[in-house]
Amino acid sequence: MLLMSCPPRHILRALPIMIVALAGVSAARGQENIALSGPTMGATYHIKLARLPAGLTAGALQAKVETLLANLDAQLSTYRPDSELSRFNRSPSTDWFAVSPALADVVQLSLDISARSGGAFDVTVAPLVQLWGFGRQNGLPRIPSDAEIATAKQSVGWQMLDVRRHPPALKKSRPELRVDLNGIAGFAVDRLQALFDSQGIHDDLIELGGEMFVSGHSASGQAWRVGIEQPDERQVALQMTIGFDAGGFSVSGDYRHFYERDGRRYSHIIDPARGWPIRYRGVALAVAAESCAQADAWTKPLLILGPEQGLKRADELGLAACFVLRDDDDARPGAESPQPSSAPYHFLVRASKNFQRRFLAGDAPAASPVSSPAESSLPPARNLAITNPPAGPLLAQQPPENKPLLWAAVGLCIAAYVGMRLWRRREPPPD
Repeated sequence: MLLMSCPPRHILRALPIMIVALAGVSAARGQENIALSGPTMGATYHIKLARLPAGLTAGALQAKVETLLANLDAQLSTYRPDSELSRFNRSPSTDWFAVSPALADVVQLSLDISARSGGAFDVTVAPLVQLWGFGRQNGLPRIPSDAEIATAKQSVGWQMLDVRRHPPALKKSRPELRVDLNGIAGFAVDRLQALFDSQGIHDDLIELGGEMFVSGHSASGQAWRVGIEQPDERQVALQMTIGFDAGGFSVSGDYRHFYERDGRRYSHIIDPARGWPIRYRGVALAVAAESCAQADAWTKPLLILGPEQGLKRADELGLAACFVLRDDDDARPGAESPQPSSAPYHFLVRASKNFQRRFLAGDAPAASPVSSPAESSLPPARNLAITNPPAGPLLAQQPPENKPLLWAAVGLCIAAYVGMRLWRRREPPPD
């Protein structure tokens, strides 16, 4: 039996509307956050600002945002054949290949994290990802043979990639080596935050394709609220929300992008050393770090290491990491898939020392467990139609006492959207 897990298209279309509704609820407590959003890099971005500096309009800022994102797309995309990265990947040369400073910067950061993670994070892992059926090829995925895995691994290895900063250039030791930066896509979010800093904007929340950076406070004067999702493939539900006022934030897991065959789950998160997907059933990991790129990149090696060794490594590195795990026999590593069930899952939360100190201690911004259906069904701020791990941080910015107003706003937005689509269908075609 082969099952693919993917989100319904109508849910993906509704997410931006719901996210805008969340932003608007803060008006009930006073000043409204300024919201910007749009498509980019095969995903979407959502930005919330407490205020704008004098002389800077929202339209002017959005133009700067989209110019920056367009430039990054032309440099880092693996979907555009004309991008710098695509041209490097196609090149058979093993000599230095000139690139932009931005591409050299993100590759250098990737190699640094590869070295610190013992190779568990590897931007050259694309051949294995494709082999296991999580790339862009057509057809149903299949379980590769040991020989196929061994062959693919010959073209994987961060040590075969080199970077030079002055002048910026990349070099590979094997002509077929390919680089895919989806695992460190938070780099684009960090560039947006650097733009905001240069414009004097220090109270903002940026989300792009599921990766997030927050700074300062919302328009209500409170810390931004960020949610950690339960690893439940059957629904979108929050395990907890935390107050967050500085840094990058990323959530990944095995519960949104996977397939099941012969009673076993195969996740999109591939261990480069083994050449196999991770062997859990129901695990989510949130990482907070100084930058969004670091938070995004470290989710992969910590998930590969697993909760026990992953938290030990997080403590050694001073990372703020939190695992949410399904607590049942069916969720054990390598367990066979049970028959679909509507019974509620039970979850365990395991956090690193730094996560506990930053978010769970008495003087930290309030962390709230989520148990009510209204709270637990808050929509995720992410676009799932990209190669990134589709699990991502969830916005939970509204205060609890505003839940009725929140869902009224959500309902109005959805009704307006549906009405607009129906009205457009009635419009006569242009002459």
